[in-house]
Amino acid sequence: VLLQTLDSAGDVLVQGNVAAATGAITVTAGRAVSVGANIQTGGAGTITATAQGTTLTVTDGKLISSGGGTITLAAASTLTVTGVNATASGDVVLSAGTGSILDGGDTNPDVVGQDLSFTAGSAVGQLGTGANALEITASTLTASAGAGGISVLSSGALALEGLSTTGGGSIVVQTTAGS
Repeated sequence: VLLQTLDSAGDVLVQGNVAAATGAITVTAGRAVSVGANIQTGGAGTITATAQGTTLTVTDGKLISSGGGTITLAAASTLTVTGVNATASGDVVLSAGTGSILDGGDTNPDVVGQDLSFTAGSAVGQLGTGANALEITASTLTASAGAGGISVLSSGALALEGLSTTGGGSIVVQTTAGS
């Protein structure tokens, strides 16, 4: 399944559910992607969504899920996520070029996968006033961010493969169970 705008100033608004039994789903916008419905594929099917100009936002209560295939979400600036679920066997790769990866709501865990890789020009999660960590469930986490730092809350044991910030950003990793 391919949802794409060829206009460099065009947006993709996903307002109806998108599903594939086992195949790949790709969403690409010249400017922004707004996910207001579920995007789901089964088995080893992958999901890739890219906002080449600005933001990618997943609405609270909606799911981007695979049956174990890799989920890759990228935005030129801010990436707001919730309900991203590659199950315990799939990987999740999130990238926010010049901006932050932010929590999009509390209806579902923000990110579930085996190995998580987060890269943000500013922050992963939110520290300080209005702090709001990304809620995750994963085996391993790799993350890099700018001066905005890294803030994640894991629901279980988590291996840290590499965490880094630039510009003096803080790193806060908490777990509700496990080590």
